[in-house]
Amino acid sequence: MSTPKDKLEEMVKLLDDFETQEVIDFVGYIREKRKKMFDEMLENAPVDEESLTEAELQAIEQARKDLKAGKTISHEKFWGKYDLQD
Repeated sequence: MSTPKDKLEEMVKLLDDFETQEVIDFVGYIREKRKKMFDEMLENAPVDEESLTEAELQAIEQARKDLKAGKTISHEKFWGKYDLQD
């Protein structure tokens, strides 16, 4: 079974240089548009007035320590661990 990325890769192989550049430009446009939309959403998000609990603050501190120590897993491993991959 082909993934969407596999299908896209096969289609891109059929493009000439001009068409390839158009695709690159379009993908860049889509990514920039999504980034702008996300940034605007964050900028306009309501302020959370609720204070964090002591347990939440401790969990955040532990997460920062784990990140600094390199105690992380890949995106793929996380989603696979919870059986949420496509």
